[in-house]
Amino acid sequence: MSIIGINGRCTVNKVTEIEIRSKITSIVTKIQCLVIPKITEPIPSNSFNIKDLQIPSSVKLADPFLHCSAPVDLMIGAELFLSLLLAGKIILEKNQPVLQNTVFGYILGGSLGKSTGREASCYKVNLEQTIARFWELENSGLVNEEQVPSVTPNNPSEQHFYDTTTRLPDGRFMVRLPFKEHPPILGKSKEAALSRLLSVERKRARDNHLNEAYVNFMREYHNLGHMELIADDTPENSFYLPHSCLVNLNSTTTRHGVVFDGSCKSSNNLSLNDNLLAGPVLQPDLFIILIQFRKHQYVLTADISKMYRCTLIHPDDQNYHKILWRETTDAPVQAYNLKTVTYGLTPSSYQAIKCVQQLGIEETTKFPLAYPVFMNTFYLDDVLFGSDSVRNLIDTKEELKTVLSKGCFVLSKWSSNNSAGLEHEGYISSKNCLIVDKERGIKQLTAKKPVTSSSISSISPFVDKNNIIRLGDRLRNAQVSEDKKISILLPKHFVAELIVKEAHLSQLHAGHSGTLTHVRQKYWPISGRSQV
Repeated sequence: MSIIGINGRCTVNKVTEIEIRSKITSIVTKIQCLVIPKITEPIPSNSFNIKDLQIPSSVKLADPFLHCSAPVDLMIGAELFLSLLLAGKIILEKNQPVLQNTVFGYILGGSLGKSTGREASCYKVNLEQTIARFWELENSGLVNEEQVPSVTPNNPSEQHFYDTTTRLPDGRFMVRLPFKEHPPILGKSKEAALSRLLSVERKRARDNHLNEAYVNFMREYHNLGHMELIADDTPENSFYLPHSCLVNLNSTTTRHGVVFDGSCKSSNNLSLNDNLLAGPVLQPDLFIILIQFRKHQYVLTADISKMYRCTLIHPDDQNYHKILWRETTDAPVQAYNLKTVTYGLTPSSYQAIKCVQQLGIEETTKFPLAYPVFMNTFYLDDVLFGSDSVRNLIDTKEELKTVLSKGCFVLSKWSSNNSAGLEHEGYISSKNCLIVDKERGIKQLTAKKPVTSSSISSISPFVDKNNIIRLGDRLRNAQVSEDKKISILLPKHFVAELIVKEAHLSQLHAGHSGTLTHVRQKYWPISGRSQV
């Protein structure tokens, strides 16, 4: 049924019967109502002070809160309304509404004789000043990728970097810790580090998946030469860094990581970070980077793999990068030196970024296309750059890779809106793309936990050996391929949208059911009908 009224046109497909009772009399009546989203705007349009109406105290109102603006819940038609009226009408003062008696009590109708309370504001705008500010914004460098941020050589951290940083024969950078004063003022820290290690071990004992990820992370750290076993002699000038686990189930690559706590207080209530200089901000704001990025027709993104750990710490400063570690609780606790720039220390971000930018500065003559990318389009370890020419985009990418390799930095996780820009580059694994989802059940599965209350619990999902979420073997006896027996679960994600779009095209838009059937040959979309 279609209804047209003051509030517009709407379609009604629901009817309800309600019972109306009077709080004043014993009247009870039933009425059939059509259900619509909204009857009209709130009545009255603005709240008012009911004392202004001077309503007699003997009058019992049907709605004691009639002075408050509120939505209309029910509209009674003429077939019932007139039978609800009783004798009795009270005319208030001139230009004020009228009170009418009903079986529910007195109702109020008419004009309040006052303004609606709307306010008007007027602003005087200087057009010349506005245009001048517009051109100042255009020329501020927001859209000029060639403009390089100024450096501050008089900054203590900058000066320390230039005075102490060296390059090894393989091109890798080696930096010194920028202490506020040398030697730093530090107390004993081993006891706090040991206490944190024991706390982490208790957490690992309760979660096998966490324990496995933690051990694998530390093994990789050691195997890559980023930390080395040392004699636990605890020299006077040293610091033990406590460490703990960081869990990020939304990550497409590393869902567990180890973070080192440079802010943990030593026995004299000072931490390692309290003794270190932070360094200036070297990169543009993310907002500016995104504006530059979005203006290009063809774009590329990537990030530097393990950027912090590509830069070494001078051996004389590694005593301030000590940690305690053991894989199992029955093994002895051993001391290690972290040999690279470590996440969790005040100057680490500055040092890692500065080394990357220094590469661009040193190679600017040989690789001019890469230079503005180094200085203006990096955000932490992520790079976002583009061009209006595919050829120029590829040339810039190759220069960027070449320059970074001179400092032992490697770019990974390439992504582009043009396939030519990704030639010879590794794609992000599809299994990682497909399991990115904020749905709680999927998080539980990827963390090797049983699915409890979730929209996917009824389809018996599991994680296969490649970490891909699949349906339970609902077709275990069917004579079909393995992919059809245990379809890949597709969450509501951009990758799922692309798969459905491809199915529409390949099936020549076969319709809703045909497209969904084709997709389910290999995949099982969550809420499949709504996705297709």
